[in-house]
Amino acid sequence: MQTGLLFKTYLIFSLEIFLIYAAVYAYIIGCRRAAKTNTPFFGLIFEETHNAKGQLDLMPIDNEEGSENYKKISELYGGCFFLFVCVLSALAIADSQGAPLFVGIALMTCSGLTLAPILGLCLIEIDENYGLKMFSLILFSSYACFCIGIFSGIDFNFLAPFIGIALLILVFYNLTALVVTGMFVGPMAFYSGTTKKNMSLFGMATFLALMVYQSNLITKLAKQGENNDWRSAFEFAHELYLTFINLVWQLLQNFSATGG
Repeated sequence: MQTGLLFKTYLIFSLEIFLIYAAVYAYIIGCRRAAKTNTPFFGLIFEETHNAKGQLDLMPIDNEEGSENYKKISELYGGCFFLFVCVLSALAIADSQGAPLFVGIALMTCSGLTLAPILGLCLIEIDENYGLKMFSLILFSSYACFCIGIFSGIDFNFLAPFIGIALLILVFYNLTALVVTGMFVGPMAFYSGTTKKNMSLFGMATFLALMVYQSNLITKLAKQGENNDWRSAFEFAHELYLTFINLVWQLLQNFSATGG
């Protein structure tokens, strides 16, 4: 019974996050091919440059605010983000209403595909070589936490209050950054770069700990022989998936704070 639930959860979760990675990688490859022929890809034209290590490093051109192509690019990538939020919301509703399993999996897949161009562009902006390495590190760190929660034999219930407090701190920090800075002092003036960097690292640590806790909870339920079906496995995978998305968001905040 234990292997069944864990395997089903692992399978769904793995397929979805590797799909995001594959889509991001395909986006970057598409951009590099377009740069060689000086043709647009996904609304952007790229220039081939090289970083300090001599590696190919793409640079988007004609995307500065006020440029001819800026509005088109904003609409395209803004549309992707809007679709991502809508699909993620639909996924939450479908999950809560007990929609058929294939609907949930299809929505989860669509959310990853709509996120990929945005994430790919962010990685290119800071140097896709470094960005992909860090994204890979986040992916494998997620798997490591998943395995720790399952195979360590440790009861991680003690993490619950610490994770709860940490999440409240992150909510307060992000709401302050969104509301206060946006309304009164401008988006970059309220928190220093050091504070943003430290909070992004704090956020990554929090969501990695949450992933350990979640996978440990799945193991306990599996040992009890409960919820050993594809619907339950999907719900657990959905929770892990949302944690992974939040982890990626913290990584992007770290890139923003450090400049890559």
